[in-house]
Amino acid sequence: MKLPRISVEVFRDRGSPDAAVELAVRALQEMNLIFDDGLGVIDSGRLAPLGYPGVSHVNVDDVPTIETRADYGVVMTHNPLISSPGLQTEYDERNEIIVGIAITNGKEKPYGIINSEYPEEVSERAVQHEFGHLMDVKRNGENYDGEWHCSLEQCTMYRTATREKSDFCNECADQAAKYLFMRRRQKAGLLRRLFVL
Repeated sequence: MKLPRISVEVFRDRGSPDAAVELAVRALQEMNLIFDDGLGVIDSGRLAPLGYPGVSHVNVDDVPTIETRADYGVVMTHNPLISSPGLQTEYDERNEIIVGIAITNGKEKPYGIINSEYPEEVSERAVQHEFGHLMDVKRNGENYDGEWHCSLEQCTMYRTATREKSDFCNECADQAAKYLFMRRRQKAGLLRRLFVL
């Protein structure tokens, strides 16, 4: 039996352009080189309001549950992200502004939030970085920095967002591929049980 693909739906926050959704779709599709075409991207562009009317930022500690039709979600926003310390975040080169965050704890369908008001290469890298966190990268390994990130500066899973194009190092790519394969096997088992019932 061929394993089912893991799906991810791309949303946009109010005020964010369709171009941000297209950027996220492109970044996720590029990751299929690691995932052996096991990732299916749904370009819905549906509105997923993260903030409140009149508020010009997104407090990632207080966002509503994203009702995704997929296994995972990615939300693109043009609003600045703020958060409590201790969450899995990616900062810009100055280590001051949050570029993206992965929200996984207690979520049946985890999602990432990306501030797309950056140069394309930074936002694309942030999409891949946060999706890496959704795939449970980076929690261990020789290049683990002890705080959910890779210690290699040239790796996409490095803590700080840069303007340079980066790829997953071999260790992080291997972790991501193994996790996705495990999720695809779990999904196949669930589908088989559903059809048997």
